[in-house]
Amino acid sequence: MPLWSPDFRIEQFEDVTIVRVTTDLIDSMNYEPLAAELRELVAGRDVTKLLVNLEHVEFLHSFALGHLAAIRKKLAERGGSLGFCGLRPSVRQVFGVTQFDRLVRVWNTEKAALAEWGSGAAATSSAPADDEAELSALTEPETTDDLESA
Repeated sequence: MPLWSPDFRIEQFEDVTIVRVTTDLIDSMNYEPLAAELRELVAGRDVTKLLVNLEHVEFLHSFALGHLAAIRKKLAERGGSLGFCGLRPSVRQVFGVTQFDRLVRVWNTEKAALAEWGSGAAATSSAPADDEAELSALTEPETTDDLESA
């Protein structure tokens, strides 16, 4: 049975847990319910492949990536993977500037992700192995100069 929220919906497709974010904005005002649900999913269920569909999201504050990196780390400790699909250009830019796209799998569409991950397909990732230095690099730049040089 899917879990509903005003901002996201969670469903299971074979061995992939899909979180479809339905809001167009993820910022400090609305991120906590989603973060709490993702933490609960990872802690309380046998989730090994977590796919977050961001196709409706126009803005993702970079601070959210630190929380997502922690969720990725918890999944990796169990041999699981975190992936994303449907990134709009503005969100893809945040992933690129922070190099978060080097830590997780990103697909253009949910269909493409499920084609690769579904049906018991191995949860392989082109993302590097857990590396504390890479995870710590996901902090928000301290100055605008840091953003411009990225």
